[in-house]
Amino acid sequence: MITEQATKEDQARLLFVTPSHQFPLGGILTVQKRIELVQFAIKTGCYILEDDYESEFRFEGTVVSSL
Repeated sequence: MITEQATKEDQARLLFVTPSHQFPLGGILTVQKRIELVQFAIKTGCYILEDDYESEFRFEGTVVSSL
């Protein structure tokens, strides 16, 4: 999801995210992007379902908190 392009008119009712394990490249959702995602959910009234499986296992860096 490109959070900068999301608008209140978008019809999302549920967002399912895996912020620490983006498939297929394994990217991590930054803190700023997580904030934008929460702001989008507040604006549109949709729910966020987060499945941050194995987020505590890191090869480098620190664990980013859940949404």
